[in-house]
Amino acid sequence: MDATGAALYDVAVVGLGPAGRALASRCAAAGLSVLAIDPKPDAPWRQTLSLWADQLPPWLSVASCGVDVLAHSVHAPVHYSPDRAVVDRAYSVLDNDALREALPLGAGVTVETTAVDDAALPALTARAHRVVDCRGAGGSANRGPLQTAYGIVLDAEDAAPALAGDPALFMDWRTDHDDDELGPSFLYAIPLGAGRVLVEETCLAGLPAPDPVDLAARLRSRLLRRGVARSA
Repeated sequence: MDATGAALYDVAVVGLGPAGRALASRCAAAGLSVLAIDPKPDAPWRQTLSLWADQLPPWLSVASCGVDVLAHSVHAPVHYSPDRAVVDRAYSVLDNDALREALPLGAGVTVETTAVDDAALPALTARAHRVVDCRGAGGSANRGPLQTAYGIVLDAEDAAPALAGDPALFMDWRTDHDDDELGPSFLYAIPLGAGRVLVEETCLAGLPAPDPVDLAARLRSRLLRRGVARSA
C-alpha cells in the first residue's frame, strides 16, 4: 500500500542509478506515488554521464533546480568515420554528485532496500500500476547485444597526442590499433575539466560483447600508436 493509503503505488521503479532516480524523482514531482527499490540506493555513480548541452532538460537547469549539474563542457567535438567531421554543438559531462542532488526523492517516494531479480519483477505488478525496470541491460539473462567499454583518465598533457589538436573525440572509428578480431569499436576522448581527459574504447553493440580486458588492450595499442606514452 502506498503512502496515500491507496491500494497500489502509481509507479514502481526498480534500480536507483541515474535513470531510475531521475524517473522516480520526476514522477514524484508530478504528484505520483512511487515505490523505488534498490539494495544500495546511495551507492556512488561511477559511470561518466554526458549529453549535448542543448538537450539538458529545463528541470535540470540551475534556475529550476538550484544546482549546476554540468561539470565541464567542450564545443565542437570531432567525429571520425574515418573522415573528419566537426559537430557544431557543445558537449557536456555531468557532475554525478550534483546530479543526484538535483534529483531529490522526497516524501512521494518510498524506498525499499531489497534486491529484485528477474523472477521477482512480475510480482511488483501487484503493488504498482506501472513497473519500470531500471537495473540496466547487463546480467546473465541478457541474450542480446551489449555495449561494453574500457576507459582511463589521463592528465590533459599526456592525452594530447591522442586528440592531435581536436577539442574532443566524440566517436573516432579509425582503425589505428593492433588487432582486428574484436569487431568495430571507437575511441572516445572527452575533457573532464581540472586538466583531466577520459579516453575510452567503446563497442556500441556487440554480440557477443567484447570483454573489457580486450578493449583495454586495443585502447593501449591505439594510444601508443598516437604517441601517448603514459596509458597504463
